[in-house]
Amino acid sequence: MGDNGRERDVQTAPAGPASAPPPSFPARYTSPRKVASGGMGDLYRIHDTRLGRDVVLKRLRASSSEQSTTLRAFEREAALQASLGHPGIVSVFDLGRDDAGHPYFTMPEIQGGTLAEALDAPPTQPARPPWSRRALLEVLARVSLTVAFAHDKGVLHLDLKPENIMLGDFGEVYVLDWGVARSRALDRPGTPVDAGADDAPREAVGTPHYMAPEQAAAIVAADERADVFALGAILFEVLTAGLLRDAGSTWDALQAAKRDAAPGPRLAAARVPLELADLCAKATAFDRDARLSSARAFNEALERWLDGERDVGLRKEAATAALGRARAAREAAEPVPAVMRHLSRAVTLDPSCEPAIQELSSAMLASAATVPESAARELEADARREGKRAALIGLVTYAAWFALLPLALVVGVRSFAALGLIVAPAFASMVASFAAYRLGWTPRLLAAAILSSYLCIAGFASAFGPLLILPALITANSIALLPLARDRPGLRWLVFACAVGAFVLPLGLEWVHVLPPSYTFDDGRMVILPRLIELPSTGATVILTVGALLNILSTHFSVASSVKQQLALQTASLSQAHVLKELLPDALRAVAPRRPEDGYGDRLSIGGSSLPPGP
Repeated sequence: MGDNGRERDVQTAPAGPASAPPPSFPARYTSPRKVASGGMGDLYRIHDTRLGRDVVLKRLRASSSEQSTTLRAFEREAALQASLGHPGIVSVFDLGRDDAGHPYFTMPEIQGGTLAEALDAPPTQPARPPWSRRALLEVLARVSLTVAFAHDKGVLHLDLKPENIMLGDFGEVYVLDWGVARSRALDRPGTPVDAGADDAPREAVGTPHYMAPEQAAAIVAADERADVFALGAILFEVLTAGLLRDAGSTWDALQAAKRDAAPGPRLAAARVPLELADLCAKATAFDRDARLSSARAFNEALERWLDGERDVGLRKEAATAALGRARAAREAAEPVPAVMRHLSRAVTLDPSCEPAIQELSSAMLASAATVPESAARELEADARREGKRAALIGLVTYAAWFALLPLALVVGVRSFAALGLIVAPAFASMVASFAAYRLGWTPRLLAAAILSSYLCIAGFASAFGPLLILPALITANSIALLPLARDRPGLRWLVFACAVGAFVLPLGLEWVHVLPPSYTFDDGRMVILPRLIELPSTGATVILTVGALLNILSTHFSVASSVKQQLALQTASLSQAHVLKELLPDALRAVAPRRPEDGYGDRLSIGGSSLPPGP
């Protein structure tokens, strides 16, 4: 049996002074120094005077040299290793015997450590220095390709383990110790291991912790899938930092090798990526017919995952760069949309980039000091559409009021001067509404419409007095005009002043006796004293009914139009806010404002013009 358990052999670490005198080698080799011992032989660092370099010499121990089987195995190891000319397999420089007749062969000296040492290094965050999990997987990918090369040459390693994988100080990766390797040219698959020209020993060969079940059972000759199993066992150790078979003694490990290792639950507990967990499970399948068929297939699967990881790495680097650009843009006081574009790119490239998510969330929730020009243009377009609808409603309303003029003439006009104070401003308001419908509302046009409309309404005090119809007309007119003046504080104040004046002025003029009174009170009754028109029973009823209906309809359509627009905007805003809120981290989602009054601020600016809350 080869090396057992988890013994860590270091080929380049100096051992203490040898207890016995060094052996005598041919004259070309000088200054031998024993550095390690293996199952059959010893390793020396020695100087090759012919080539002028230090090499490693592996020499069969004296006791082993007397056993013909061990001697043939040693010479066979050297021959196999020499026949496998590959960058991942240590070359053999020389094969011979020392002065005592013990065989040896020489190899290049490798400075570095083993994969076992890398796996045993104390873990740090975010990776073991200098071997991250990704770096270890890249090492294993190279090892699997080396093993695939050996398989292509008809050679099985049969003792793959971390101790037999050397990691050079300059990126070299070697597969070591071909002492129990088999040549498929000598072994025929399906025959007992102890049959054939290879004189195979009647025991399992390899290391039980990494041994395939059929290799441990020693019933039939192992094939390439035995090495695939060992690769899967090493992969398991890289992924979980634990042994596939965590048995105590060598015997326990050998018995465990004859049972299904069932790595799935432990891989899941270690949160191993699904692709790697699947590769490990397939490579270590108990039934070799269900196992990955070759080391090449193992390598290709591992390389596919590494290619994906390389892409993820590039995306993370790009995300970090985008985050840096966003911070630079913010420090340079660039517009918020420019900062958010960089942050959005960072989150798109790397959805796990927490700093970018936090900063994007904060930017989304922050109150904007300035509305972007594109949004301002959309708001202006909405205002023009709303203004056009309001102008059309005003135009139709004033036209309907003019339809009552013939009826006023029929019932009888008492004062054409008072009638003129209604008709002239009403005509001016209708002209302003028509112009606004065609050209849009300008500040001057809106101011003219405000003054003329309230002057017209004030004139109605001469028909029914200031206390009855007038307040309803003033309210309806204010409802129609205030939305048009929403972003112009001066015009909003003009609406307020004209509304109050249209009611207070005629009432005050009556109180100071400039105008005759509109009402008398007699025996609990209120009597209207019209100055504008006669009020016969039928005519007055018709005029009041039609006027009330016009007032109701115009008010309804004005309010309905504003409510419809506000509802559409609110629905779109809240729907978008809900979608954006779902993108926020949980910690921010709980505190995200749901309505403007919850914390978005109360002012916006469009092109430098302030937009405070509604009047």
